[in-house]
Amino acid sequence: MGYIGATPTAVPLTGADIVDDSIESVDIKAGTIVNSDINASAAIVTSKVSGAVTSIASHGLATSATTDTTNAANISSGTIPEARIATLDATKLTGTINNARISLDAAEIPNLDTAKVTTGTFADARFPATLPAVSGANLTSLTAGNITGVVPAANLGTGTANSTTFLNGSGAYSEAGGGAWTLINSGTASNVASLTVTGMDHTTYDTHVLVFSRFQPATSGQNLNLRVRRSSDGRIESLSQYCWHLTEAGDNTTSGNGITGQNQNYARIAVEPHNFGSNVGGAGGTLYFTNADTTDQHITWYGTFGSGRQGGVTGSQICGIYNGDEGNGSDIDGINLYFNSGNIVSGRLSLFGIKHT
Repeated sequence: MGYIGATPTAVPLTGADIVDDSIESVDIKAGTIVNSDINASAAIVTSKVSGAVTSIASHGLATSATTDTTNAANISSGTIPEARIATLDATKLTGTINNARISLDAAEIPNLDTAKVTTGTFADARFPATLPAVSGANLTSLTAGNITGVVPAANLGTGTANSTTFLNGSGAYSEAGGGAWTLINSGTASNVASLTVTGMDHTTYDTHVLVFSRFQPATSGQNLNLRVRRSSDGRIESLSQYCWHLTEAGDNTTSGNGITGQNQNYARIAVEPHNFGSNVGGAGGTLYFTNADTTDQHITWYGTFGSGRQGGVTGSQICGIYNGDEGNGSDIDGINLYFNSGNIVSGRLSLFGIKHT
């Protein structure tokens, strides 16, 4: 192949092949220089590059370099100015907000769970004048001075609160200990033939006490008598099986006068004095009953009495002691009192039970 001028020695060209020692752009065919034709140390400045860098397919820039928005995931350091945060919805917040950053009024807290209130003190104005009726289980250290009204007995201690129990030092209701008197029953007479009280319980009580007071007869000079009541049929026992002895002494005497009854249908427990004018005497006393719990023991009683004329006229006061028994001590549950003649104008009976353990 012929050449004009010097024949090229080889490809690529060498300096000997360039006549004027210069290669200008006009000497380079357009579109023939590739990346490997440019030395890595050429350090071509970007000012020599025209057009958008992002138009280069492998420009290496983040997506944010080619859009108007920046993904928050691409922000890993620095501080975003407050001006860049316009309005942030509270639902976007997590974690705990410092109290100094919170400023809310009541209208902005429509339904606040009290479990969220852990410190501070509610003002008195926040409570209604009358608190709703709720359980007081959570009230502690409440002083007695802050309690008005009456506390129900059942709320003072454990156990059963009634007329036969008391609140002991352990905070429990219990029955009275040995020797305590328990009122079982009582009755009042007003112009009646007799007065009976029932409720004797020989299983629960070892001894029963009958207290009678202000027994006044319709007519003067009457004696006060006793009979027992059978629990089996409610009958007032009037068989001749009462034995008794009574010793009396007047206010002007120095010795007693004994009266005895054997196998009679009553037992005398008080002697009325003779009365003067329209004055009517009254009698009172105390009887103790024992041994009424088995069929082989008689019910026995003993006690004292006093009889006085209404108005306290001299010579009309009588006092005495007595004892007695009834031949069949089984199934007795009450005591009946009556005057040997006429009605009981007035009088009162009280029956007590005594435990020894």
